[in-house]
Amino acid sequence: MPFFIIFIVVSMLGSKKRIFGGLAGAVLVPIIGVFVLSLRLQMLFFLIPLGFIG
Repeated sequence: MPFFIIFIVVSMLGSKKRIFGGLAGAVLVPIIGVFVLSLRLQMLFFLIPLGFIG
């Protein structure tokens, strides 16, 4: 699962740099949601703000 490994690495980097962590979260959260949970496209736009908040 390459996405899971990338998620862990970015999470570690995000803990040191909030801005990059927020941007990475905004990109990775919808990607992981689509591939793992098979969410619809409408749900994708609801996950993007969660990446910035988290």
